[in-house]
Amino acid sequence: MKTTFLHSITLCLALAFSGLHTAKADNIVIESGDWKLTYVEADKAFRINHKKTDGSFRPVIINSIPEATYNKLGSNTNSVTTASFSQMSYQSVEIEDAFGKGIDHRFTFSGNSQDQELVMQQSFRLYSEHEYIISVLSLIHPDSLESNYLAPICTGSTAYTMYVSNSNNRMLKVPFDNDGFGRYGRHRIDGEITSYEVSAIYEGESRVGLILGSVDHDLWKSAINIKGANNGKINALKAFSGVSNSETRDLIPHGKVV
Repeated sequence: MKTTFLHSITLCLALAFSGLHTAKADNIVIESGDWKLTYVEADKAFRINHKKTDGSFRPVIINSIPEATYNKLGSNTNSVTTASFSQMSYQSVEIEDAFGKGIDHRFTFSGNSQDQELVMQQSFRLYSEHEYIISVLSLIHPDSLESNYLAPICTGSTAYTMYVSNSNNRMLKVPFDNDGFGRYGRHRIDGEITSYEVSAIYEGESRVGLILGSVDHDLWKSAINIKGANNGKINALKAFSGVSNSETRDLIPHGKVV
């Protein structure tokens, strides 16, 4: 029987890397130049930090628990996160694709109590010639699946300070289209925005920042939702496929991808 793969891809842009990974106390730490990526087994969550010029690390993504919805054809919709699974296996694989040569760090989750055949895979692809991470979230099952929501980056359980509080710090809102006179906007990191396809969170003085956006644009409608506070704190950050609201000119949920 053919195995079904559903996946969403999100791009996180920052600086370059070399490679090393270690495992301590059931956690997995991947150090790649200025990047530090940590899988926390107790929470089944991911953290991404980036080294600053003074050698300390800036929290970029803290306690991200990827999530998705899915259903088998003709059945009810189910919600799953990495915390819905009892087992995790990790492997690093050398890859060469349209982006170049790199390492794919794959975290595969299995042992879902509701469906033992369901597998969720979160991977982080690092390329030797590029200054970004590609994050891929996949649902894998021997039966046909359909889904209208996949979120490879999903924080919210832990607020964290990305930048020192400054009234010039900004988060970028990109409109879905220009119908209804939708506009680009630079907002203080103090409130909530939903940006479409791409967004940025940056220091107003230095212009140092994080860019997140979708790589694929031909199947899913994607968005980045940011909840900020105190001009530098991130209360929640989500990059996801399957956005559907008045700004995308939709009155019904995103169509399901099979």
